[in-house]
Amino acid sequence: MEPQLFLGIDVGKTDHHATAVNHDGQIVHDKPLPQSEPKIQQLLKELAIKHGELFVVVAQPKPSVPWSLRWPNTWGSKLHICLD
Repeated sequence: MEPQLFLGIDVGKTDHHATAVNHDGQIVHDKPLPQSEPKIQQLLKELAIKHGELFVVVAQPKPSVPWSLRWPNTWGSKLHICLD
């Protein structure tokens, strides 16, 4: 199965932002992202339930193991993660 939604997460020191587009190039999510792992997990879960498999690109200011890799995938969608 291929990803149905492409989500970019820009990780900043003071705030984050998330933008998601579908296969048609339509923006389905474009909002600031709270610096709260539970809230970010909830967003991923909601997007996966509504749209299907996610492909996530995480842009971080420092090369390190991203916090996103620690997230359990409990909602049945594969989560592909690429690092900037």
